Amino acid sequence: MLTTLVLAAYFFTSLGPVWLAQRHPASVVARAGLATGAAALMLLLTGIWGTPDSDAFWKSTAIVTLLGLAVAYIAVVELRQGRSAHRLAVKTVALAVLLACLGIAAGIKWPPYWWVFTLVAIAWAGVLLAQALLFLGRWIETRFHGR
Repeated sequence: MLTTLVLAAYFFTSLGPVWLAQRHPASVVARAGLATGAAALMLLLTGIWGTPDSDAFWKSTAIVTLLGLAVAYIAVVELRQGRSAHRLAVKTVALAVLLACLGIAAGIKWPPYWWVFTLVAIAWAGVLLAQALLFLGRWIETRFHGR
């Protein structure tokens, strides 16, 4: 059952990089998204079926999985909005993933460090919510007032 859930999550998160690769075959983001996603899938399946009892293995699996998810998100942003390097949402998710990966790799247990991570993650969620609300507002404006 867990293998099925992991495979479903992999295929779902790979949609963005695949669509980006179809529309822009030379995209580095699409290639990176597919590569990190495949690496995360292999590590997760190895962890599920091989049951390694190594803290380093699970740390590296978590880091690769976070990187894969972030690059898949960036691929969707690039696909939907064009060049993604200057988007605030991309910068905040990159900072959140950098903080999380550094915290996992170094085993940081210092609460203020994770408070900063939480604030960055909340800022990213706020940016996503603001974009959704702006889109909804434009849609309502054209739908009901633009006739």
